[in-house]
Amino acid sequence: MVFIVVLIMAKRAHLHLSKDRKNGGWVIDGLRVEGKRKRRYFAKKSDAELELASLRAQQAREGEAAFDLPAAIRMQAAKASEILRPHGANLVDAARFYVKHLEATKRSLPFSVLVEKLLHAKEADGRSVFHLRDMRWRLRLFGRNFDDKLVEEITTLEINEWLRAQRSSPQSRNNFRKVLHGAFSFAESNGFCSANPVAKAATAKVIKGPPSVLSPLQMRSLLANAASEIIPYIAIAGFAGLRNSEVEALDWDAVDLARNRIEVKAVHKTGHRWVDIQPNLALWITTHRKAAGPVSPKDAIRLRATAAKLAKISWQNNVLRHTYGSSHAVHFRNATLTSNQMGNTPRVLLEHYRNLITPEAAADWWGIVPEESGQNIFRLGAVNG
Repeated sequence: MVFIVVLIMAKRAHLHLSKDRKNGGWVIDGLRVEGKRKRRYFAKKSDAELELASLRAQQAREGEAAFDLPAAIRMQAAKASEILRPHGANLVDAARFYVKHLEATKRSLPFSVLVEKLLHAKEADGRSVFHLRDMRWRLRLFGRNFDDKLVEEITTLEINEWLRAQRSSPQSRNNFRKVLHGAFSFAESNGFCSANPVAKAATAKVIKGPPSVLSPLQMRSLLANAASEIIPYIAIAGFAGLRNSEVEALDWDAVDLARNRIEVKAVHKTGHRWVDIQPNLALWITTHRKAAGPVSPKDAIRLRATAAKLAKISWQNNVLRHTYGSSHAVHFRNATLTSNQMGNTPRVLLEHYRNLITPEAAADWWGIVPEESGQNIFRLGAVNG
């Protein structure tokens, strides 16, 4: 009876034990090793039954396909398992991850192609000209090292090393990280990479203190070293207090010299406002004004950075606006007027701008005029500190 049960169970499992009629003894049949049919012979039935039980147990653990694996593959599997064990992963996890990587690589594309696709998509989404310029500049700077590399193959380590190699302020580095994160999120959502490598990239620590300001001497040097097409940008930011984003969105038709005011449209949460054109700013605008079109040139960021480098100035975000706020508040002594001009509340003005420069330096700030006006920008004003 026991022998019949063994035969029935063996048949279900494709392994069965039978009498070897030719040579006597017992034989296990139904076994395949490396794709070939194999039989195992035993002189004693007890030995055959013991081996059959062992084979069934192995079959239950590994499945029938395990018997078809070549010895070399079984050895590779054992070695791979050892490699994966410290990471808490198994061969199935590794296979799935690798297949996902292969599929992503097949769908991936060079970083330079991603940039063009991203910019085209953002333009179609209605992003501002400035936003697109800023993205293009930052991504192309990154692309100097990665343009020819597949997006899927760019790692977090490489991104961290690149960000840390940039000689810029912590805030500027974080701005680069933000743009890169958006680019790789776009790539991930479109199937060009399996994950966003910027998600785990380090963020620089920004130590917040009083906003940076320029001295009158630094402003003169900045203007003297600036290319002609970027001078209106610098003058309006420094002598009208517009944010970088506001200057970059400004068109010449919003600059009204007849009424001495600039219309700042709602590109920021503070909304629409009018800003007075001070006498020295009027001279800069008259000298460099264009009939129409954007005030900011296409490569404003590069031209601005070049001027700052030549002037040996560490450019901080919105440094010209910060200097305007401090100079205006100290010189005109009207916090409400200054806050209205800047689109801030009086509280913000008092907390961040009022005590950054001296009254003498504030007065000198409003005396900075172009050479064409008849007064040299380096000789005008007794105070340069």
